[in-house]
Amino acid sequence: MKQLPLPISLSPRATFETFVTGDNEESVACLKGLLQSHSEPQAFIWSKAARGKTHLLQAICHQAAEENKNAAYVPLKELAESDPRLLHGMEQLDIICIDDIHLAGNDKEWAVELFNLINRCREQKTPLVFSATKKPQEMSLALEDLRSRLMWGPMFYLKKLQDEDLFKTVTQRAENIGLEISLEATQYLFTRSRRDIKELLQIIDQLDKETIIQQRRVTLPLIRSVLESRGA
Repeated sequence: MKQLPLPISLSPRATFETFVTGDNEESVACLKGLLQSHSEPQAFIWSKAARGKTHLLQAICHQAAEENKNAAYVPLKELAESDPRLLHGMEQLDIICIDDIHLAGNDKEWAVELFNLINRCREQKTPLVFSATKKPQEMSLALEDLRSRLMWGPMFYLKKLQDEDLFKTVTQRAENIGLEISLEATQYLFTRSRRDIKELLQIIDQLDKETIIQQRRVTLPLIRSVLESRGA
């Protein structure tokens, strides 16, 4: 995959295959199809934090790589203080994913550059995907015309995963990183943790590191120790 010279790397785990869809089938199907069809050249996904927005945008970029297409992942959480002219020329790519647009839309220079990028992408028929914690109608924007541009394509609200899907996500992460954790241990973790997918996955990753450092298997005492270290 050809990336513009941004100091950004994608998580190798952030693929469509590792994303647990839950009740978000329609939004995931739309995002998967953006590279195959230009019928929907733009999409906007929004939700509260830790619902999988970043995962999905990076999954699109991984999909592009598999299809030998050029993509750009633009995380405004990291780049909002950068020169917005970094967007220049991106319309020449096959797809652009801009994460956390709400963090830059209230800046006049960024708002103008984003507005112009959308117009250029529409002319070039280059798919664009945006994510935010709010829908465009509720965002604070320095350029009102940007609001209407952000609403040009379908908009999807990512729904919270139910417990069954959360459990599936956690066990899948453990399998992907080669962490052996019993059903009893996973259930124990669930009964003592918040139903927050980001935190649960961080705990799994921490357990994996501890098993390597301590040369031991995942046990209930080890889970308790990790939870206590996190203030849980």
